[in-house]
Amino acid sequence: MWLTDYYQQVDPIFFVISILVGLGVLSLIVAIIFTNIMHLILTPRLDPILFNERWFTLTELGMYSVWPMSLVKSGTYMGLIGFPKRMLKTKRFKGYDLDLSFSQPLIIASRMCVFTILSVVFFGISFGLVILYGIIKTEFF
Repeated sequence: MWLTDYYQQVDPIFFVISILVGLGVLSLIVAIIFTNIMHLILTPRLDPILFNERWFTLTELGMYSVWPMSLVKSGTYMGLIGFPKRMLKTKRFKGYDLDLSFSQPLIIASRMCVFTILSVVFFGISFGLVILYGIIKTEFF
């Protein structure tokens, strides 16, 4: 059955929801795998340099030292590698004076991972809005 045939047989809201769920699940799987791979690459290299009280609070040092919260720390590293000018303007890295050089493939991989994570957020918000629209349209209340 082609997608156009499927679209003609089902409710349009259900069709949009099924597309959003499919794309969201696919991007979520890619984001989880990609983030864990980047975590394994970045943590040994950047933890000795950046994971201290100068850049993270004591609470964050405790929380981000164990998995799964350590993935948040890796996301911060990916932001610093992929978008250094933007990250240097944030409160966390004000006064960043370390000269860290990264290879071009690592910069591209960091940017791709950040965009993959943002796509998961986008599909989650889109799914929520479509569900909200569906609830309001059915006059459930």
